[in-house]
Amino acid sequence: MKLQDIYRLIKGLEKKYQIFAPQEIDNRLLFEELKNPKDFDYSGKIPENSFKHILFPDGHVLYEYEGTKIKPVKYKSPDLALLGMTIFDMKALDFLKHALEKDPYFQARIRKMVVIGQSYVPEKGDFADEIEKNYEDNVLEHIQFDIFIKRVNKDRFKLYTGSQKGQKILEFLGLEDYEHIQYRSLLCHLEPAQTNKENIIKTKGKKVWQTWGDKCLGCTKCTVSCPTCYCYQLEHVPTGENKGKVVRRWSSCFMEEFSEIAGGQVFLETTGDKIYNWYYHKHVRNHDELCIVGCTGCGRCDKVCPAGIKRLDVLNSLKKNE
Repeated sequence: MKLQDIYRLIKGLEKKYQIFAPQEIDNRLLFEELKNPKDFDYSGKIPENSFKHILFPDGHVLYEYEGTKIKPVKYKSPDLALLGMTIFDMKALDFLKHALEKDPYFQARIRKMVVIGQSYVPEKGDFADEIEKNYEDNVLEHIQFDIFIKRVNKDRFKLYTGSQKGQKILEFLGLEDYEHIQYRSLLCHLEPAQTNKENIIKTKGKKVWQTWGDKCLGCTKCTVSCPTCYCYQLEHVPTGENKGKVVRRWSSCFMEEFSEIAGGQVFLETTGDKIYNWYYHKHVRNHDELCIVGCTGCGRCDKVCPAGIKRLDVLNSLKKNE
């Protein structure tokens, strides 16, 4: 398959779907709505932001109220196409499907969505974890997707499908040269995940976390950029006398008010406590509750951290403090 076939795929999707894809905007690679097929960045690089703001938007109105009466907001999800998702973001999407399985707004969006992935291409300074390059056998069969674009070389690509929806789209557009991948299951109990989990549990309360806390600025950039951070708070916005609306706002465990309860008591007192809580949530609590680690290894938090903190440096430092 050649590049013009990818453009043909995008043109076909435009007739039904609102398309979001990685593209260069003001010299930044961002995952935003695609207006022109030729703006699609098919380099396989990881965008600064993720798809999170599309499926789990900040500022989403959940319901309105007047007095004691609650009025649900009628919500109709658009038909969405997430194009150019890397392996890391497809894993993050699978994670959120489980973490937010009872969220009706999120579930409404993914029901009318098509996912088109693309192979990840490492670049200098990219902190994303290494992955297997044999997509057919080791990766794609454990990720849910509709279509996947594998880059063979500069000018040629190979198509895979992971669902009947993906097959129907390609066949309708006359792109019938593809290979189907049968989804098997999520990868749960991997050795690195178990090792990280054990090391985090063993080092609770130890100096290593306060050392990282002294370096951390508590700016929340890591949680904002992370595709699997889904913490939020509810904001009550008055719209008149005794009436208003409730809005979902993104939150972060690095915010001062995050762990504050009635009476002003704060459970995460130091920045070191907050870093420990973040890693514990990703690698221990998520693993126990969902059988999936909450970190996909995309490396966004490494790139945005103004203090230069790297995930692998943190995890490796725990081995010396068992």
